Amino acid sequence: MAAFVSATWTGLRRSAGGSVRGGALAQCAARRRPRARMTAAATPTAVVAQEGHATPAVEVADGEGEWSQVTVRCRSVPGLLKAVVAAVVGELGLEMESFVLRVGEDGVVDFQLLVRRDGIKLGPDDVQKVSTALTATIQEPGTPVEADAVTERRFRSREVADLELLEEEDYADYETGAFVVVDNGALMGSSSVTVFSKDSPSLVQDILEILTQYPIDISFASSAVNDLAGRYRTTIFHFTTQVGQKIDEVTEHELNVALFGLAQAASK
Repeated sequence: MAAFVSATWTGLRRSAGGSVRGGALAQCAARRRPRARMTAAATPTAVVAQEGHATPAVEVADGEGEWSQVTVRCRSVPGLLKAVVAAVVGELGLEMESFVLRVGEDGVVDFQLLVRRDGIKLGPDDVQKVSTALTATIQEPGTPVEADAVTERRFRSREVADLELLEEEDYADYETGAFVVVDNGALMGSSSVTVFSKDSPSLVQDILEILTQYPIDISFASSAVNDLAGRYRTTIFHFTTQVGQKIDEVTEHELNVALFGLAQAASK
């Protein structure tokens, strides 16, 4: 595992400095996408939630092997991703192998998840429960984080004057294989986050709990269990601030520290 992480992490870093090359990040994401459903994303765009118009719809169908595929289509609203994952994993207690979320330029969300219960596809009762829970969820997903309401950070960063030193830090644990990349350079108009760590039932919810403390709009997200020892999971997000900009360096550092601490704890 150490050799795998070392090779992967080396590919994600510049020869000098700590930022990530766009091509290397794309290759990393491509290597870890789960099966045929995890296709590469188009260049993400900043999304204004009010522009999207779509009739909310939830569909449950047979997926790959022992998995059922849940498809959610609706307009983009703040808190949607967190609310859907909380309903599927937290409220209904389903196992989630993977998901892909894309927000179109018109603000319409296409969200697909592969789920199961007790190692088998969903039965009729669970299909009805999923449909009912998610239909309610997409109509009222949650309260958005307002940009002017963020007055106190849960995670404190170093002084801005020290940020040049932070570029040399590796947010990678070569013993467990966990690593985090929060990057502002790989995508043209968005920031990105990649979290690689040992999987747990609450891992994605815990990641989203950290991300949603910030006023951001997520335009693409994917998460999948990798067929590696210990069932590791790769989770990726593309996002902007609510005014369509990349995050600042302080926020970049705060996310690196918080998400890496989570990944390390999950991988022990």
